[in-house]
Amino acid sequence: MREHVTLKGGNTGSMNTRHLFFWLLLIPLLSACAGAKKSVITEAVPAAPPPHKIEQKEQTPPALYYNFLMAQMCRSRGDAEGAIKHYNLALSFDPESPVLLFDTASLYLQSGKLEEALQACLKIVQRDPAHLHAHILLAGIYSTLQNKEAAIEEYTTILRQAPDYDEVYVYLNNLYLESGDYKRAKENMRAYARLQPDSPVPYYYLGRIYAQEEDVRSAEKYYRKALEREPGHEASLMDLAALYEQRREFDKAAAAYRDVLAYDPQQAGAQGHLAQLYLQEGKLEEALEQYRQLDEVLIDNDQVRLRMALILMEQKKYDSAIEILGSIAGRDPGNDKARYFLGLAYEGGKDWERCIAELEKIGPGSEMYTEARMHMAYVYEEQGNLDKAIEITRGALKEKADDIALYRLLASLLERAKRYEEGIAVLQKALEIDRESEDVHFLLGVLYEKAVKLEDSISAMEKVLQINPENADALNYIGYTYAEQGINLDQAEELVKKALRLKPRDGYIIDSLGWVYFKKGDYKKAVRHLEEAAEYAAEDPLIKEHLGDAYLKADLKDRALEMYEKALALEPGNDELKKKIETLRGSRFD
Repeated sequence: MREHVTLKGGNTGSMNTRHLFFWLLLIPLLSACAGAKKSVITEAVPAAPPPHKIEQKEQTPPALYYNFLMAQMCRSRGDAEGAIKHYNLALSFDPESPVLLFDTASLYLQSGKLEEALQACLKIVQRDPAHLHAHILLAGIYSTLQNKEAAIEEYTTILRQAPDYDEVYVYLNNLYLESGDYKRAKENMRAYARLQPDSPVPYYYLGRIYAQEEDVRSAEKYYRKALEREPGHEASLMDLAALYEQRREFDKAAAAYRDVLAYDPQQAGAQGHLAQLYLQEGKLEEALEQYRQLDEVLIDNDQVRLRMALILMEQKKYDSAIEILGSIAGRDPGNDKARYFLGLAYEGGKDWERCIAELEKIGPGSEMYTEARMHMAYVYEEQGNLDKAIEITRGALKEKADDIALYRLLASLLERAKRYEEGIAVLQKALEIDRESEDVHFLLGVLYEKAVKLEDSISAMEKVLQINPENADALNYIGYTYAEQGINLDQAEELVKKALRLKPRDGYIIDSLGWVYFKKGDYKKAVRHLEEAAEYAAEDPLIKEHLGDAYLKADLKDRALEMYEKALALEPGNDELKKKIETLRGSRFD
């Protein structure tokens, strides 16, 4: 059969797990991520030493010393430009002074004048190749200028002079990874491990290198080595958890996040990730508790509290959700996402008036406007006010004339009002915006069929298949339509079988195949497939009616009567079913 088709666009409709979980997974926890701590320093430029001092000697020109002191005074006040001016005046008396050049280079770097900083540093190392801090500044400047090879050369020079300079190994590692040079990255970190065999840091970075190479087993091995040296090494635990998530080993990932929290109960990143894992596993109470703990760390964080509210809504604890969402919207009236869900929470509590009032506050400039208007239309439709639902949707289209979802919703509402021609016109207007919209062509086919324009319906469905040959619903729709008409039955069988390969457990498609066999007169196959369809779609009266028809043709009258009666119980107003039951009951006594 043709599965019942909803023409609603977007995430409208009453609250359900799929709808709320969509938003739970979509809302980012930016603050939680920001709360994660780093166990090692990874900046591109190591910290520069404090400004140098120059003692005035007899041979020191007074003007040089005066400008040097003025430069230091400007620097202490945060006046970088004034300091640079006085350093340059001092340099006019001693152009080769490494002290003056280095302090000037540091200020140039702080001021973003990279080229001037670079030239000052080059002068220093030309005069004194062993000037370690100048090489450090040079490496940072080259990194900032994206001259990776020059930066690597400078860091290598630093390690030749100071092989125990730990941070440089990390900076080198980052540069090698950015260049895709995994071999040198591993050699560099192994050298660091030889220097610091008891430190977790080199093993942690080896794990990251292997993870970037997608060598998951080796990555896990080195993260474990890091944790052998420091069981609570946060970065290793976090990366190991992410690795397990990638492998869909969620129990191991959760255990790793819990290990992080055992060492640091306020680690926001671990709390957020663990809560998300609980959500994916459907453990709502555990997720909620984790978000509550996170809310104590990130006080009044709207993203965290919004997730808490969505979970409470999923648990049907609408009053608690309303309290949280109301506080967010009260503190930040522009938070339309919170206001949207506040409206839905009122809906869950059957407070339709407040639901509509909150949704109406969301204006056309908001990213939530379409969702809000569509949900308002849904609420009015549920209350039996179809005309108001149509009015709301038409009004939204005046504000968002290019929103395909609104056209789809309006067509749906017009279909429910049996105003098929108007619905067709709406969808044709939508096709002026997007002629290749698979959904719009499909829905247009549905409305053509309702308007008894079967050729147009088939043409629309064929257009869907031109856009996407794997659209199982369109394949099924055409196949079932042919079966209903008793035409092209071999082609109908082929189309429905292809649809079934794409959706093997779809009761409606299985019903279509059974109906094709029924029309072909193969009642044995028809019964077998229709019985299977009735198992997958137990609450659909038409499938039960089809099965009753097949039983009747297979001369199984008692089963046919039983199935008709079950169908009528699901659809009490079906006069055709009543006639079939009366006829069958009468024939049993003939």
